[in-house]
Amino acid sequence: MIRISTKNEPRRITITIDGQLAGEDVDAVEKCCAEASAPGSRVRLFLREVSNIDTRGITLLGRLAAKGFELSASGIYSAYIVEEVRRHAESDMGPQRHKTGKTRSGT
Repeated sequence: MIRISTKNEPRRITITIDGQLAGEDVDAVEKCCAEASAPGSRVRLFLREVSNIDTRGITLLGRLAAKGFELSASGIYSAYIVEEVRRHAESDMGPQRHKTGKTRSGT
């Protein structure tokens, strides 16, 4: 079971996930993220009460991180998964330029 909520904030859109990021629920999260993202928009995906993340969920998180989504989580399990996904995405990107024009290294 999954619950997805979206909040429009002044500087970004926050999508909050409760439940699990596994199986068919991954498709629902991906669709919601695609609908929320627009050129130049900032989107935060917050895993609040997520008890299970399967391989498809981890893959989705990696794709979202690569697209510039801000990933965050509460809870030890979800926070660990998000940190690993973020670390992997940064190491794959290497040095890159952000909108500010500053160079950021992958470390």
